Amino acid sequence: MAESGMKVFFDRKLLKFLGVGVANTLLSAILMFGLYRLAGMGYWPSSAVSYLIGAVFSFFLNKMFTFKDRGGVATSAIRFALTVAVCYLFSFSLAKPLVAAALSRTAVTNSTIDQIAMLVAMVLYTGANYVLQRVFVFRHQNDDPEGPDQ
Repeated sequence: MAESGMKVFFDRKLLKFLGVGVANTLLSAILMFGLYRLAGMGYWPSSAVSYLIGAVFSFFLNKMFTFKDRGGVATSAIRFALTVAVCYLFSFSLAKPLVAAALSRTAVTNSTIDQIAMLVAMVLYTGANYVLQRVFVFRHQNDDPEGPDQ
């Protein structure tokens, strides 16, 4: 039973999600590190702005391409925004103290800790975001008369 439950998450949708995620991650990373390093914005502002812009990009690609969701835009947009907020707060709040603790006995700067934490947070965010998008945001895709996307 657990094996079939896991198969639900490991199909073509996961590959599409990861493809969209690569594009979104590149966009978000360029923005986040650019804002942090070039514009002098801190950890929270640079990551928040980049994730907000990336979220809009990701929403439309995942709705139309990955999950082929036919539900209402307003409902899925609200669920998507809630998912992004929860995943963002979870991953970025967890990553910074974890990285700081892991590197506490080293001579790395706070700036380096921030940037490593941003990378760790991106990984945490991606996993949590996929699961929540699949089961909460774009669940209408299960209404597909052709069956699940294999």
